[in-house]
Amino acid sequence: MSDWNLNKVSSRFRKISIGIIAGLSLLLLLLSNVFSEFNFIHGILVGAVYSIIFSTAYLESWRVVTVKAPSATTKFYLVFMVLRFVLGALVILSYCLLNNKREAIIGFVIVFSVYYLVMMIFETSYFVIIEQKKIR
Repeated sequence: MSDWNLNKVSSRFRKISIGIIAGLSLLLLLLSNVFSEFNFIHGILVGAVYSIIFSTAYLESWRVVTVKAPSATTKFYLVFMVLRFVLGALVILSYCLLNNKREAIIGFVIVFSVYYLVMMIFETSYFVIIEQKKIR
């Protein structure tokens, strides 16, 4: 993949992922205000920060692998999915250890899981399309 295409793909990924995270955050904040008995703010904050950091790391790592070892992209995708799962589980476990309120933990896990699943689906579908275009 040429540098121009790599930069274009990276820039587009960054814009879309930030848009998804911002839109999801606004939607969850709206739902948090509508259902005022639930406090989702911790889940929204941690989920958004986790998603931004992980998406940035994913993108930059993908750029390096694509340039230096294009044949290793399949392993890269698998390793990053496992890494995403392990880090997500650690974040949830950390919150469970820091908070002893059952309702707060359940709300956090639900909100964090929404961020996790939405970003995983986006990243997977985005890079499947990119890989299909590279093959053609």
